[in-house]
Amino acid sequence: MPVFLYEGKSLDGSTVKGMIDLETQDDVKEMLRSKGIFPISVRENNKGATLEFNIKKGIPFDHLAILCRQFYFTLSAGVPMLRAIGMIKDQIEHKRLRKILDNVHEEVQKGSALSEVFRKHKDIPFMLTAMVEVGEATGNIDQVMEEMADYYDKQHRQKKKIDAALTYPKFLLVFAICIVMGLVSFVVPTFVDSILSAGQELPMPTRIVIAISDFINSNFLLLVLMVIAIIVVKKLFIDTNYPIQYQIDKFLVTDKYLGKITQQIFTARFARTFAMLVKGGMNIIE
Repeated sequence: MPVFLYEGKSLDGSTVKGMIDLETQDDVKEMLRSKGIFPISVRENNKGATLEFNIKKGIPFDHLAILCRQFYFTLSAGVPMLRAIGMIKDQIEHKRLRKILDNVHEEVQKGSALSEVFRKHKDIPFMLTAMVEVGEATGNIDQVMEEMADYYDKQHRQKKKIDAALTYPKFLLVFAICIVMGLVSFVVPTFVDSILSAGQELPMPTRIVIAISDFINSNFLLLVLMVIAIIVVKKLFIDTNYPIQYQIDKFLVTDKYLGKITQQIFTARFARTFAMLVKGGMNIIE
C-alpha cells in the first residue's frame, strides 16, 4: 500500500502534517475531511516511510554527515544561509550532491526556503528535509544540522559494521562459486575422455557432473546474458516495486535466523530517529 504525506488546515486554523498508508490520494483527502481537516497538499512518498533502512540507494551516509556538519559549523558561526550554501557547495566531493547544492544555492538566492528546495530533490532524504523544516520553524536550524550530522555519522558506522560482518560470508560464497565453475568448466572436460575410455558404466553423480560441464561450456554466453538480465530485472523492477520490497522486508524481519538481528538493527534506528525528531521540535503525530 502506498504511503502519502499530507498537509492541511484544521478548524482552528493550525497546520496539520502527517503520513498515512491508504490506497489513493482521494482516500487521504476523504479521511482528512472526515476529521475536520482541509487538505492543502497530498503526495505519495514511499521513501519517507522506510526510515531510510535501504542503505544502498541515494547519497551515502558519510557524505550526508559531512554536509550537515558543514552546515552546522557555518550557521553556528553566524554565516548567513545563502553564503553558507555557497561555501559548502565548493567543498563537497560527492558529484551528485554538489550538483544538488548548486541548484539549492540558485533557488535560495531567489527567495525559496532551504527545506522547500530540498523537497524537490529525491536524493535528499525525506527525514533531513523534515528536520530542516522544523529547524526553520523553530529558529534553531544550526542545532538541527548538528543532530543530523551525528545521526548520519552513526548510521554510517552501523552500516560499516554490518558490511564488515558480511564481508567474510560474501567472500566465501563468491570464492566457492568461482572454484566450482572453474572445476566444472576446465578441469572436468580434461578427464571426460579418459573416464569414458574405460568403457564402464558411470555412476549417476559422475554423469550429472559431466552433463553440467557440457551444458556450461556449450551455453556459456547464454548463461552470462541470463545473469545480466537477472541483474537488470532486479534493478528496474524488483528494487522499485513496493509490494515486492515489502515482502522482502517482511521476510527479513520474520525469518527464524535473520529476524532477530534485523529487528535489533531496525529498532535501534527507529529509537534513534524518533528521539531526534521529538528533540528537534516535531510533534508526536508527525
